[in-house]
Order: sequence, then C-alpha cells, then structure tokens
Amino acid sequence: MLRKIDDETYQAMRRGAEVLEQDEHGEKLLVLNDGTFFKLFRVKRLFSSARLVSHAVRFARNAEALHRHGVPTVEILEVLRIPSIQRTAVRYQPLKGCNLRDLAADTDVFSAVHVDTLARFVARLHDRGVYFHSLHLGNVLQLEDGRLALIDISDMTVSGGSLSPSKRIRNLNHLLRYKQDLDALERFNVDQFPDAYVAAALEESSIDPETLRTQIDFLIASLKSGTLRTKQ
Repeated sequence: MLRKIDDETYQAMRRGAEVLEQDEHGEKLLVLNDGTFFKLFRVKRLFSSARLVSHAVRFARNAEALHRHGVPTVEILEVLRIPSIQRTAVRYQPLKGCNLRDLAADTDVFSAVHVDTLARFVARLHDRGVYFHSLHLGNVLQLEDGRLALIDISDMTVSGGSLSPSKRIRNLNHLLRYKQDLDALERFNVDQFPDAYVAAALEESSIDPETLRTQIDFLIASLKSGTLRTKQ
C-alpha cells in the first residue's frame, strides 16, 4: 500500500505544483499539475505511533472506511513514502464543493436547512461508529449535488458499532466549540440542531432520545453562556 519513491521521482511530481498549505516544517498540501492533491506528512520521532502506522496510511484507511459506510470523502490514488525528505504522502482526487464554514459566512446562501442537514449527517456518522476528531464546519463539505462530505480525515476512529451517548456528546463538543461556527449556527437557529440530530439517530440506533436531547441542549447552553470555553 505504501510505495517508496526516490527524490528524483518526487521532484518530478512536485514540479510546477501550487502550495496550498505549509508551516515552519515545510510544505503540507500541494495541488499537482494534473489537478490532484498531494498531502505530505512528517515522519515523527522514533517511538511515536506514526512510525508504526504512518499518517498517510491512516488517512488512506480512513477514506476506505468512510466509503464502506457510504460517507462521501476524497478518493485515494496512491500512498507514498519519500525517504529523501522524511515524509509520507497521499495523492488524492479532491472533492468539488464548498465547506460549511465558508457557506455560513454567506447569509444569502446558508440557512436553517443547512443546520438540519448537518445535524442529521453527524448523527449518521455516529450511528456508523465514526468519531471524527477534527469535526468542525471547515472540514464538512457541501458537494455540488447537495450531499455533505468529510475532508482532512487523518484524525478519525471507526468502531464496530454506533457511538455511545458520551462519545456522541464529546464529538459534538468538537463540532460546536469553535466560536465562529457556533455563532454561524446560532444565526440560523442552532436550537433546532438537537431535534434534527436525535430524530436521525433514532432511525438507526436505540438510544434514549430524551436523555440525549437533554445532554445536547446542555452542551449548547454551556457553550453559548461561556461555561464551556469556545475556541476562536
């Protein structure tokens, strides 16, 4: 699954690419000349878990798991190891759409319908055992056909059954803890989120709806009041 390439091959692939993301350690995300995305991961210290299962392999496995569960995400084309720059990488076909964070900034486009659709989408992720650690509006894409999809899927776990109520609440905290996201949802009646989430969850799991609804209400109220700290 992990194909090793030499520096000459990497430089040929990288030539003419557009850099979308980089940090103090170097380039992180490129758009190659053929339009595919090339995501680079640093090889971490000797005894880290990333040495056992690289972030690139994990990214690819997560994509496969999401596809198996019918959740739209990127299509992996190849997984690479590049010793010359101490990186692993995935090359993938990007999705066509707009992330919900950008959509929410446009009040002429975003609406209460998006809040309802998002809640149902997240509920179905949880019903399928998907715990997406990087869950926020910037990593949820609305595709051209209206479906929602996940991007930036490196940090994710998939269990054998649906998530427990406590894990659901923890993951919803990931989604709602960003102030700009909570503010955007609040403009379009964030209080409808629990109803839509619970209704969707009841279609596939045997959770206690009243308890779950109360927990979600409490989470939202705590974030809005500042009892729980939001992130900028």
